[in-house]
Amino acid sequence: MRSLLGIFLKRNFYKLATFTLVLMLGCAQITSLGLKKHQFGVQPSKIIWIQVAGLDEQHLAMLKFSWPSVEQKTEFENFLCVGKLWNFNLYKLRTASASGFKTQVSGSKNIKNDCSDYEQKPIWSYLIKSGYKVGYFESHATSKNSLTNDDGCEAKKSYTTGMTNFVSSPYLKSGEEKFHATEEASFKDGKTYFDRSCDNKSCFTSISENVFSVFKRFVKNKSYYLFTIRDYSFENAMRKKHFKTAKRILLDINNIVTLLKSEVSLSDTLIVLSSSAPVAIDFPKSGKEWKQFESKEKFAAIRNNSLMSSVMAVGARAENFCGIYDESEVMSRILSGPKQQGLEFIILNPFE
Repeated sequence: MRSLLGIFLKRNFYKLATFTLVLMLGCAQITSLGLKKHQFGVQPSKIIWIQVAGLDEQHLAMLKFSWPSVEQKTEFENFLCVGKLWNFNLYKLRTASASGFKTQVSGSKNIKNDCSDYEQKPIWSYLIKSGYKVGYFESHATSKNSLTNDDGCEAKKSYTTGMTNFVSSPYLKSGEEKFHATEEASFKDGKTYFDRSCDNKSCFTSISENVFSVFKRFVKNKSYYLFTIRDYSFENAMRKKHFKTAKRILLDINNIVTLLKSEVSLSDTLIVLSSSAPVAIDFPKSGKEWKQFESKEKFAAIRNNSLMSSVMAVGARAENFCGIYDESEVMSRILSGPKQQGLEFIILNPFE
């Protein structure tokens, strides 16, 4: 009996080995992206969306080449997926940053820069219906580009319904509800809070201090949430050629990503960073000039905005953000899951 079994195994060894290999490959699953560990097809229960006006990935050189070693990575370089967004809508190429952000959050190119823009449904209006809590932090917005400023648009009220807003800007009139980075008070859903450290000239608390303090308090005891951070201060500094200030803000954004990643589990959290209306500049060519360009504005010639802006992602569903596509697709890439055999798994249908 044993001899017959031995003969059978010898004769069928290669068939058995082949069958075992096929079985193992069939059960195997790719768990890396960009040479980093990553689980595909995970639905994010927590979404953090950072929008930085005027940012281009080349601007990261202001951090990269000023550190003791160029081998040291910025937090931006630790994102899993990097993509490029075409900046245009139905009416204009090289849209203003506020218009680009409206396109990104609504998935619509029909942006006219008037009250009709707020008739487009933003991503948070769908997520709120699905049980997500929505927080929105706005940094250095003006009366023209703020989502929280009352500019007479009736549609704007429903556009922001259900959101808890945090405003840090010297350009906007403050309200009764306040917040401060050093406080520990909780927030009420649907209210708008203004930074206590701002006056009509400047804000005295850094973006990273504000965001981290507000974020920890807002997400406490929340299983599902969307927290959006929208900053205009970097774009303002770049357009004025205040490069030292821009560099400090960029470091602040870098620190925000680091702090947020330390507070969440990337297994069920998606962190997306997108820009709009990136400011194109000519950086110096040599090391000597590089040391001087922050203080001598002649080394940076600002041209028209770039035609494409940046998007970066890490965490659950980060794989959706690699590639080149219109900025109107960002919202659907947050909501849409993997496509398999013609079927698409979606948290919800944003186009019903």
